[in-house]
Amino acid sequence: MTDKGLLECFYWGLGSENRGIADQLYEGVTELEVQALGKGKYLSLRECKQGKKQRAVQDDEGLSLIQKKIEAHEKMLNEMKENIEMLNEASTSNFMTIKLQDAQIGHLISGHYPTFTEDSSNYKMGDSKNEE
Repeated sequence: MTDKGLLECFYWGLGSENRGIADQLYEGVTELEVQALGKGKYLSLRECKQGKKQRAVQDDEGLSLIQKKIEAHEKMLNEMKENIEMLNEASTSNFMTIKLQDAQIGHLISGHYPTFTEDSSNYKMGDSKNEE
């Protein structure tokens, strides 16, 4: 039995709905073949292989470009991490300096000025000014 005979047997063995779908597929494939041949898009096997080689080269170039961009972003990310570490160290140092200066200022103020309590003369002087 020939291929055409087998296809006909297969076709008639399908249900009516499936035959309709097969007819639509056949029409679609036929239209695509006509378009491809009409536009000169028919490619020989050799041309297809060359196209695959060119696509492979383009894919390699694309992957290479992506790899370079990833490496550049990783380098930038590492630099940002280093900058963040330096900023954290600087802010910690500044915080400690401020705390130390606050303690020193507090010590100087307490040494030059007596503390104000209700029974101290400085406190009473403050009250007499408010009474005026």
